[in-house]
Amino acid sequence: MKKIFFSLLAVSVFLLSAGSLFAEQGGRGYRGERMAEELGLNDTQKEQMREIHQKYQSIMQSKRESMKTERNKLKTLLQDPKASDASLKDQHEKVKKLKNEIGDERFNQVLEIRKVLTPEQMEKFNDKRKHRRHHGGPYGGPRGPGGPDGPEEE
Repeated sequence: MKKIFFSLLAVSVFLLSAGSLFAEQGGRGYRGERMAEELGLNDTQKEQMREIHQKYQSIMQSKRESMKTERNKLKTLLQDPKASDASLKDQHEKVKKLKNEIGDERFNQVLEIRKVLTPEQMEKFNDKRKHRRHHGGPYGGPRGPGGPDGPEEE
């Protein structure tokens, strides 16, 4: 069970990295230009990547906001001594469902990115993702115990 959990966690980290590597940041424009240059993307690929990012940015923003709301509801319920086990379990299920939906959308985004990149570009993309995960950056940095890059829990 632990191995399945950690495998899913590793996939989630990959998917987070994928989205962040081609992310927009506020009003500063498309941050993926540097990555696009490093990967050697042509103009068509750049536009496809922008479209993928824009598509999933709005989906993910909405789901993250819902997740935050539902987590706050769960936290409030957990602090309420009068909250029933049934209401806690129901709220926990809502949070788990949203978490799975977010993971599914990240996975779908990576599937779309894979269709745009050549095998060589995908290899470079994965190398960049690994570098960010080990050396910091959005969603990057070494992981703690039980994380994909941290020591194994026994």
